[in-house]
Amino acid sequence: MYWLAMTANAVTGTAADLTQAEITVLAGPGSGYDQLARSVQKSMQGQELANSIQMVNRLGTGGTIALANFINSNSSATNLMATGIGMVGSIITSHSPVRMERTKPFLMAGHENSK
Repeated sequence: MYWLAMTANAVTGTAADLTQAEITVLAGPGSGYDQLARSVQKSMQGQELANSIQMVNRLGTGGTIALANFINSNSSATNLMATGIGMVGSIITSHSPVRMERTKPFLMAGHENSK
């Protein structure tokens, strides 16, 4: 399952208030999460939802390092994160103190096959 998560402090305001956005990708350039995030970036730019949309790829410990950076960000930009069900497994197996509950689900943009 792919989804985008948005920090709670970024949910206030309207699209008209949005001038900057940052999309954190918890995988490397060219990965599925990266492609998803770049599609969202392109769509947001096409709809003129933000003046500036930065992409940030952060790797390490199955994405939990990026998740901690995402949650603790003091950025003035709206922060989005492209992630999926693999993040849940990484949190459990690494015994990470950082949890997805500290983010706010924003959009389910795809799916992973499970048989």
